[in-house]
Amino acid sequence: MRAYHEFEDVQMSDAERTASVRELLLNPKFGGIWGIYHDAEPVGYLALCTGYSIEFGDQDAFIDELYIKPACRGLGVGSQALTLIKVEAAKMGIKALHLEVDHINSRAKWLYAKARFVERDKYLLMSCSLS
Repeated sequence: MRAYHEFEDVQMSDAERTASVRELLLNPKFGGIWGIYHDAEPVGYLALCTGYSIEFGDQDAFIDELYIKPACRGLGVGSQALTLIKVEAAKMGIKALHLEVDHINSRAKWLYAKARFVERDKYLLMSCSLS
């Protein structure tokens, strides 16, 4: 995760990262983390965090983090991970998946569009930290 956070400039200490991941793993109702493998080697991970949406009428979730090691990008593992997480999310009763992507990350935007994620031009994701 540290490599992903460095890539995305997420400012977290290792202790904060560990505590956050531990909380998610100990509380499956919040979602989960899936390892991504290529030729039986770990090459990344996907973190899914759940919520509820009035608009979608049921549980929804964010793909909070998706990371593939740079050397393994373009091999199809990201596409496979997105396909599989859709199946897992449906099994969990999730009705909609969301994600955010850097406006300038054209490669990731292409991957997500290929996986049938669409931009919601009417909306802009905004955040407010409460801590």
